[in-house]
Amino acid sequence: MSAQKIVLGNEKDLSKPWVQTAELCHQGSLRRWKNRHAASFFYQQVISDKAQRDWFSDYLLRSEDFMFMVMLGDQAIGCIGIRLRGGIWDVYNVIRGVSSIKSAGFMSLALNMIIKFAQGVRSISIECHAVVGNSAISWYFKNGFEVVCARDGRIIMHHQVGRPSS
Repeated sequence: MSAQKIVLGNEKDLSKPWVQTAELCHQGSLRRWKNRHAASFFYQQVISDKAQRDWFSDYLLRSEDFMFMVMLGDQAIGCIGIRLRGGIWDVYNVIRGVSSIKSAGFMSLALNMIIKFAQGVRSISIECHAVVGNSAISWYFKNGFEVVCARDGRIIMHHQVGRPSS
């Protein structure tokens, strides 16, 4: 992603989320959230502080990989990653880190901003891969994704470009 900070949305509007690329100060939240929700991901091992730091160092070297922190005011409430893989945008590590905002729709609003950003960088297909049984699959449906195939414990979903998220 490089060291360039990207901000989408209005940081001052406390009624709506905004997103920014992850910074060093977000590593603790990213690690805790991923470890807390490990059963929903393909990599289910506990992530150590060192492994998180190593991942972040490598992440900074990837030019088309963006880990966005979903923010409400100055509080990080979740994260959504999007990266270029095999000529397709891949949505990954979608985590609602603060459960008290569950029904507010903030993660959907953030996903819309991120998809719009990615399409502005490169207008190509968007997909996500989810573990079969992941409770977020219904959320992906609500946000414009449809199942392309399911195999080997994995569901591959494709985003319908132009179809707004809910």
